[in-house]
Amino acid sequence: MSWMHNLIVALILIFSTAYMSYLKLMAHFSLQTSSFDLGIHVNVAWNTIHGNFLYSSILGINYLGDHFSPIHFLTCFSLLIWKNAGVLLVLQSIGIVSGGLAVYVLALKIIGNRFQALFLMLCYLAYPYLHEVSKFDFHPISLAIPAFLWCLYFMETEKRIAFFLSLFILLLIKENVPLIISGLGVFLIVRKKKKLGLIILALSLLIFVFEIKFLIPFFRGHGATYPYFYRYANLGGSFSQIIINIFTHPYLLLEESFFNPEKLRSVIKLFIPLGFIPLFAGKQFIPVVIPLILNLISSYKPQWGFSCQYSATLIPFIFYATIYGFKNLQEIITNFSRSNIFAIEGIMLSFLFLLIIIMKSNIPPYFRSYNKKHVEAAFEVLNSIPSDISVCAQSNLVPHLSMRKNIYHFRDVPGYDIRNAQYIILDLEGVTWPFMKEAYIQAVMDLLINSQYDIVKEMDNVILLKKNAPKNRNKE
Repeated sequence: MSWMHNLIVALILIFSTAYMSYLKLMAHFSLQTSSFDLGIHVNVAWNTIHGNFLYSSILGINYLGDHFSPIHFLTCFSLLIWKNAGVLLVLQSIGIVSGGLAVYVLALKIIGNRFQALFLMLCYLAYPYLHEVSKFDFHPISLAIPAFLWCLYFMETEKRIAFFLSLFILLLIKENVPLIISGLGVFLIVRKKKKLGLIILALSLLIFVFEIKFLIPFFRGHGATYPYFYRYANLGGSFSQIIINIFTHPYLLLEESFFNPEKLRSVIKLFIPLGFIPLFAGKQFIPVVIPLILNLISSYKPQWGFSCQYSATLIPFIFYATIYGFKNLQEIITNFSRSNIFAIEGIMLSFLFLLIIIMKSNIPPYFRSYNKKHVEAAFEVLNSIPSDISVCAQSNLVPHLSMRKNIYHFRDVPGYDIRNAQYIILDLEGVTWPFMKEAYIQAVMDLLINSQYDIVKEMDNVILLKKNAPKNRNKE
């Protein structure tokens, strides 16, 4: 019967990958993806495979000056399979769903019950915060979910080479990942593996400091510092001030996290879908603590609210704790009950089934309803733009034009001159971010009366402008 069970697991994973990919592609092809961040990542990937390594024309710098994500050297090859931004969305779906297999084999190793492992895998696939990560464009950090889950599996099965390889891959994903890995070091120390734990703890902290103090500023250039310290301004204005304040005023961590009512509500919402099972994990809850606190001490609401991609580093450890919590809870009930062990297992499975039903009904939508006629018109205009010239586009159009050296986002930022573009394309019915509506209308009006550009195509409120030849502008 094990082959039948394995077939069911495989079919669930294949269906989940296909369905998640479908939802992502529907959002993309209905113009509901954006420049930040799908457009950026597609442009970085395209530039990398064309020799302009990790350059982002939207940011105007090497991407490593924004986030240390050399994983792009691997993900960029997906564009060789399908020359479309959608390939990164499919890649992300494959990565996220593969985490379900890791949850399954982890649960099978720890609990030893195939049906319970299957239901825990379904809990993972239905977890609303997993879909929060999945639904918003493409982010390399989403790949940390399966990478950490497999890392935990290799740790549990004591497969050292695979464990270290997974740690290496994790270090390529983003600059905050080494801090999360340091939590694994602490956990290993608690598990009586002091030497390995201390090595991982020390190396991960050194790598983290090196990346944010030296590597990212180097690629950013011009004496720059790490660009995201502002999200921790509540703890200090610089890296050194933050460290000093944490060590001299340790209560700040509690004050900025669990003593804040709004942030506490965010934490509770993380565990409600799982029936608070992770809280029964015992010491296996330790790896949850560092990514949880790192999010909570931020002053940036999407981060402490765990929206979009910001729960990605938490989810693997929440499910690791869920597996152990489920095992411990079942043992507690067995010890205090005279019921048959099979009856208790049945009750626990029923509880998981109920959680799956509740979670499934709370999965966030991947895309909104859209005007098919408008989308078709937009693609007709998009397809009329030559592939080898520079373009400035509105946010929802950028991902469809990012496979070129220079793509710009239509926005008003100091030092960001959209007039470098040979073409400008606007969608008057599209997302205006970062402009407010009034500012957007004014920016469009200013552009339309600017003699540098002529309207060359207009369909259903999608406008394409082309820069005049220099001689024409001189005559005027």
